[in-house]
Amino acid sequence: MKPFMDSVRALLISPEMLCILLPIALWFYWPAPAELVTTLIHGDLKWSFGAALIPFGFLATCYHFGTDVLFPEEGRSVLLAWPNYILLKTRVVMALIYCVVAILIVCVGIYWIAKTKSSFGTTLILAGWFSSSAAIFSVALAKWKIRELLNDAPKLNVP
Repeated sequence: MKPFMDSVRALLISPEMLCILLPIALWFYWPAPAELVTTLIHGDLKWSFGAALIPFGFLATCYHFGTDVLFPEEGRSVLLAWPNYILLKTRVVMALIYCVVAILIVCVGIYWIAKTKSSFGTTLILAGWFSSSAAIFSVALAKWKIRELLNDAPKLNVP
């Protein structure tokens, strides 16, 4: 039950969710910058293809960092023996899910701009970029912390 509740918490209360909601809230109060960018993107839709590819790069980076977190070069047995390993694995999987959701959000934003020329599409693109960036950042921090702990682990076991 604990991994399920951690997944729900990671889905609803997380930096990634904040990074999805923040551009949308900002758009409600100050839509002028998004309107300017929408005009530029709608004028030349080649920008949209570049905007759509960025989250794919973020997903690949998150997968690489997540693999390094869950399968470190040394100390894997120490990590697997850790009682909260399943929570760590859940967080990495949730970060990957957020990157996939970010890809969908960016694609919806591009479609929104192409069909309606609404500045909300630009806001969705930014929300997708920001949430996948936050996912990468959280997995990178976990990678650094795991590396730090595993490098200290042999020192702690010395009699």
